[in-house]
Amino acid sequence: DLVTGGAAGRRRSGEVTPVKRWGLLAATALPILFLTLSRGSAASTEEISVLCIICGWRGTSDAILNIALFLPFGVALGAFGRSASVAFLAGLSFSVGIELMQFVIPNRSPGLGDLIYNSLGSGLGALIFLNRETLSAQGNPRLERRFTAAWGTFGLALLTFQAWLLGPAIPDRGHRLDWTPVTDYAMRYEADVLGTSFAAADLPAGDVPAGHPVYAEIGSSTEIGVEFRAAEWPFGIAPILRLRRGEIDDLFIGLDYRDIIVQYRSRGMALRLDRPYPRWPRGARTWAPGDTIELRMSGIGDGIELAHSGGSIVPDSPKYDPGPVRITIPTARGWGFLMYPRWAARVTPKPLDFIWMFMLALPLGIWGVVGMSTRFAVAWIAALYLLPFVFPLVGPSLYGALAVAMAVPLGLALHFVKGNPEPFKWWKPFHTLYDSALAGSPPTAEIDSPAPVGGHERGSTTREEDEGEER
Repeated sequence: DLVTGGAAGRRRSGEVTPVKRWGLLAATALPILFLTLSRGSAASTEEISVLCIICGWRGTSDAILNIALFLPFGVALGAFGRSASVAFLAGLSFSVGIELMQFVIPNRSPGLGDLIYNSLGSGLGALIFLNRETLSAQGNPRLERRFTAAWGTFGLALLTFQAWLLGPAIPDRGHRLDWTPVTDYAMRYEADVLGTSFAAADLPAGDVPAGHPVYAEIGSSTEIGVEFRAAEWPFGIAPILRLRRGEIDDLFIGLDYRDIIVQYRSRGMALRLDRPYPRWPRGARTWAPGDTIELRMSGIGDGIELAHSGGSIVPDSPKYDPGPVRITIPTARGWGFLMYPRWAARVTPKPLDFIWMFMLALPLGIWGVVGMSTRFAVAWIAALYLLPFVFPLVGPSLYGALAVAMAVPLGLALHFVKGNPEPFKWWKPFHTLYDSALAGSPPTAEIDSPAPVGGHERGSTTREEDEGEER
């Protein structure tokens, strides 16, 4: 009895078996190897030093992503009972091997910064695992309220910060204007540009001197125009008009097949974050090769409006409007500051908006403070719709609002199940998997015995009661 009781106690305590530990470690290490040792999609045009800490024009985004990539690996090390410092050193050793192999992999850029952020991610993951009971705040109303209030406030601040990051940050000197340029990162649009104008004044291609009115017009609602003879739609991103400072694009008006896109240097880009950019879906669908198109755009600072004329293709929708059309970036598109690849921007941005806000909102309910979680959920949804009144470059997000409205009740339900498992014990897989996910313990084949009644578990007896029954 002592032996079997001890084994059952260990299983109930959530001890991770060696097989599961190594399985968890492999499950977290293999994706890292796949993502870091596969061939890069394209060669970088930037000269990046091996000793750099924040590397490249989107170095801050890469740093955050590297930390997030190694977090699960650190959690797996925490399951081995390793401390955060040991996990940090293990992540450092793992990263050194990866960076050395990247020297011989095409289109990969090893660097000192990767070693630092990978190690930080490993240490942080182990720290989270080892303090999971405190972070769950289960049964501690004071911590639950504090964590809910902190996360709710953080979410409101993050949504506001995201909208602020989209504001323009274009320097006022040292630019060059290019018409349908040849670049290392985009296709060339084979159109003939006839002329461009800023505030109704002609601006030819070439160097733009400091103090030119164009710098003031970009940050206002004054019209920027370009006239050109259209070519075939490009099967990729292609610039029509490009204002650059060195090799950095500060304004980019172009096409992505039949979508019209506008890229510009934002505050987020100045902080070395990736840049989500607005687009007009199928805005160029009435253009035919040889058509003389007049494309007009308002300045960036007061919001972007696009309009065009001259297309000869009959629109496929009677409601098609050649402009002016206001194009914005949804308030829920914060994931775009970390990584905004073309496939995500063109094909699946709204589902990713939903996933981003769902992941942000789920912790609001996990701590189980119903009233406070509900109030913050309403505040988040209100922010998704009210921020466009303050920041003209963002627009409301229905997908983000739906994500918050679904995630918070789900988090509250999970908290209820965790604290009151009795009604759900009839379905063993749900109960065991849920306990494993939230408590950090592996699924077991047993179900804990019911809650004690009167100081003893139901069905259990004391030695005195047994002797009385025998007598």
